[in-house]
Amino acid sequence: METVILAIGLGSMRTLFCRFLSCVNRIIPKSNNHISIYGRRMLNDNIEAILDHLITRHYNEKYTIHLLIHSSVWHEGYKGLLNVDICTNPLRTFWVLFRSKYVLHTQKMSICTMKPSGGQIIFNLWHGSPLKAIGKMIGHPVNPETDTYFLSTSPFWASINEKCFGHTQGQMFIGSNPRNDLLFNKIDTNVLIPASNGKKVILFMPTFRNSVELGRHDAQKDFPLLTSENINSFDDFLSKKNLMLIIKPHPYQNKIDFLSNPYKNIKVIFNKDLKQLGIKLYELLGRGDALITDFSSVYFDYLLLDRPIGFAIDDMENYAVNRGYTVEDPLSIMPGPKIKDMEGLKKFVCDIVDGVDNYREERYKINDLVNTYKTGDACQRILDFIEIRK
Repeated sequence: METVILAIGLGSMRTLFCRFLSCVNRIIPKSNNHISIYGRRMLNDNIEAILDHLITRHYNEKYTIHLLIHSSVWHEGYKGLLNVDICTNPLRTFWVLFRSKYVLHTQKMSICTMKPSGGQIIFNLWHGSPLKAIGKMIGHPVNPETDTYFLSTSPFWASINEKCFGHTQGQMFIGSNPRNDLLFNKIDTNVLIPASNGKKVILFMPTFRNSVELGRHDAQKDFPLLTSENINSFDDFLSKKNLMLIIKPHPYQNKIDFLSNPYKNIKVIFNKDLKQLGIKLYELLGRGDALITDFSSVYFDYLLLDRPIGFAIDDMENYAVNRGYTVEDPLSIMPGPKIKDMEGLKKFVCDIVDGVDNYREERYKINDLVNTYKTGDACQRILDFIEIRK
């Protein structure tokens, strides 16, 4: 009971503070050439992709780009760039937001949440299409009035996002995730995994199940299909098939001990490893010959590449009880084999090695449903829409 009362109290304080900031925001004039990229505790995904696009296309020659992040977040690659202001001071963050004509974010803006005013555009790029229940569906408070626009990748997802986050049809922008532009970048996987030369690569990217950081307990197990008891024998199986498996755990997932062990044909990659090598996650995703995932939104993006996808559903019913889904029948929009055990996982691997692909037509159908745009120009489409022009 005390926890509930505390949560209600904090919610009321946030609401009052949002109203206060919104009032202040109304009286401060905006600068038309100021763009705020709100990252705070995290700089990756859609927000990092559009930031990089702005810089590599030289928008910073015309606009001042404010990168609003916590001091602990990696930002070395953005220091000293023309008209790129790295702001880590919380108080100055408020002032920068008040002055910026354009504000782009992906998670919500925490205590900086305010309603747009004076022609200001606050664009919520979010971070994927939610197959997992989220927002209002799991009892979280939402405040759609604080966004001018919300990104959805198709009318199908726009209707679901309205139910999850409360935005109106007028706020929905149908586009593509900025991170998807990176799928089409060419990288040398040997930089990441020297042993992968000549081998096909399958990526394994499940969503988190249990997270101390988020206070979530969404399933009984921490990782699908693989366990400390079967991973070594599966590693041997991959060796016989001359195939590499790259596992990318979700950043919010609690530590899984058996993923810390060394393997010959299984490589576990974390965000810090990608940062050190200068490789973006979606550049790596674009290199995979196939993908294994579960209820993660990553597969809706991967459909753009028209490559095989296997779905780990061994704990699907348990996950439904603890978290739930945004659609009544999630299996109906999973265009690939449904993998429940090691036998199914090995069959999927064999099909990839042998070039067997029985789900291509189903992928085409689902891709049309979930991705209105299928080319690598997501960032530019967004900038054109909100009239950020060079």
